[in-house]
This record gives sequence, structure tokens and C-alpha cells, in this order.
Amino acid sequence: MLVAGVKLQTVREEYNKSEMLAKENKALILLVQIKQVQRDVFRLIGSDEEVKIPEEEKLIASNNSVLKTFCFRKAYISFMFRSYDDAKEYVSKFYDCHENAWASLM
Repeated sequence: MLVAGVKLQTVREEYNKSEMLAKENKALILLVQIKQVQRDVFRLIGSDEEVKIPEEEKLIASNNSVLKTFCFRKAYISFMFRSYDDAKEYVSKFYDCHENAWASLM
């Protein structure tokens, strides 16, 4: 999913550009998903920088597709850092909301 080393800085810069475009176009769902990836990139880099937007928690609670993405990202990063119990929990949550997400209805 993500690359390692120097390439993580490039990923960070590109997601910063994407964040600005999402804010300009008021694409809130896309902005939340960008922030989720940025959080993972910061963690892989080793930065303690916190990425948060006020609407994120409300959107995650109200939109199953966003919740599904959130659970997948949390499971992935937990697995990468060998926190297998957390990864198992988030995978379970992912499959719980998987059936109700709009992208899964096709």
C-alpha cells in the first residue's frame, strides 16, 4: 500500500497537495480519507504530528463507507506495527460494516 523510506516523504507531500484540493472543492468525504492516509504516513515516518479535522468523527459515525475505509486503514497500520489484536478487532469491524457500505451494494 505505502512505500518505505524516502518515498514516504514524497507520499506525504502529494497527500498535502490532495488535502488542499479537497478543501478547495469542499470534498469532505475525500478529505477524511486523505487524513486517514496522512495519519498512517506520519506514523510510518515516525512523526508524532496529529492530523485531525472536526467533522471526521461525525462522518465516520454516520457514513458506513467512510467507516469501512477507516477500519481498513486501522487494521492495516495495526498489522504493520505487529499489533495483531488491534488488527483483528478492526478487521472484524470492517466486515461488520462491509455489508452496509454503498460500494458493496453492487
